[in-house]
Amino acid sequence: MKVLFIAYQAASDPLMESQGFSYMRVIAEKEAVQYSLLTFETRDSLASSNEYISGLKNTIKWKYLMYLNRPRFPATCLNIILGIFAVFSILKKDNINVVHARGLISALIAFIPAKLLNVKFFFDTRGFLADKYVGGGLLSSSGLLYKMMKWGENALLKKCDFFTLETTSHARIIKETHCDLSDKMEVIPCCSDLAKFDYSLNGNLNSNSFNIVYLGKFGTWYLINEMLDFFKVLSSILPDSRFIFLTQDDPDRVGKPAKDKGIIDSQIEIIKPLKESIPALLAGAGAGIFFINPYKRYNSSPVKFGEYLACGLPVVSNAGIGDCDEIIERERVGVVITQFSGEEYKRAIYELKKLLSEGEILRERCRSAAAKYFDLEMGAEKYLKIYKQLLAS
Repeated sequence: MKVLFIAYQAASDPLMESQGFSYMRVIAEKEAVQYSLLTFETRDSLASSNEYISGLKNTIKWKYLMYLNRPRFPATCLNIILGIFAVFSILKKDNINVVHARGLISALIAFIPAKLLNVKFFFDTRGFLADKYVGGGLLSSSGLLYKMMKWGENALLKKCDFFTLETTSHARIIKETHCDLSDKMEVIPCCSDLAKFDYSLNGNLNSNSFNIVYLGKFGTWYLINEMLDFFKVLSSILPDSRFIFLTQDDPDRVGKPAKDKGIIDSQIEIIKPLKESIPALLAGAGAGIFFINPYKRYNSSPVKFGEYLACGLPVVSNAGIGDCDEIIERERVGVVITQFSGEEYKRAIYELKKLLSEGEILRERCRSAAAKYFDLEMGAEKYLKIYKQLLAS
């Protein structure tokens, strides 16, 4: 079986490792699947992407295009057009059976070549981009571009041979509004490599304090100010608390607003971690946190959620983010913030303290929840099943 995987990002992007190459490795171990890969590189990413691809044990036929980003809309249109021509070439040259398009832009690139050359077209939605952009303040829900993107997403759902969603919450909505599409739909959350993210690892964070950790980019939809407000309340209840940020982003994105809120330097630590060190750093923390703009985030499965749980961390999340509320409350692996207020933060912190008093039992329960909902092996098995189903149809 020959599969073309299209990603509208660099091969060396951390998200490609956790949500692309990890699945490819597991699938290639289970079945004779040969991958071709199309990515979009920048001048800054190209050398590291070359190095990453060269170091892979599994042979992948890699082609890249240079990512154009200015002006934004015309550049994106040109990326799509150039991508379409590249995909035509790859499909013919590599005798591809299935096109696996990750996200909206990749799907727009894949659609015409796949249909014209009679290749199976798999739309791996990874949440709906138009709504994410509105939640991040990048688009207006009343604007023309938003309406065009929503039209494109809906058209691709109807025209693709199969599609995936990140959450059961989103699947319920699709079944209610597009019941005729449910037979070609599967739910695959953002999974985690449980062999890599392991709560038994010894973390090297300061064990004399209670460390709450945030992992990843700050992005446009992550609510940094609200997370800092939560930490201020936490540090008033647990004075030895520290807020650890594991990120490659600009430290000033956190440092300046923290200072403005009166959080002292010793309470904040911003680490630019090597990717190999992240699991141990997580395992050395006391809890993980993410607050996300909840606008239409029923379709969102944060990668960091499964990684926190796999490392034995209870999770502090705001309500309305995919399946997170249900999982946290059903499995008792954290607390859900229902509104951004001091009183609600206090309630959540005392609830968190009660959970933390369970010690190792809580860590084991978090790990079990990760295995139940976010195991990479489970996700890879679902992808492989989709490939086989498409090939047989």
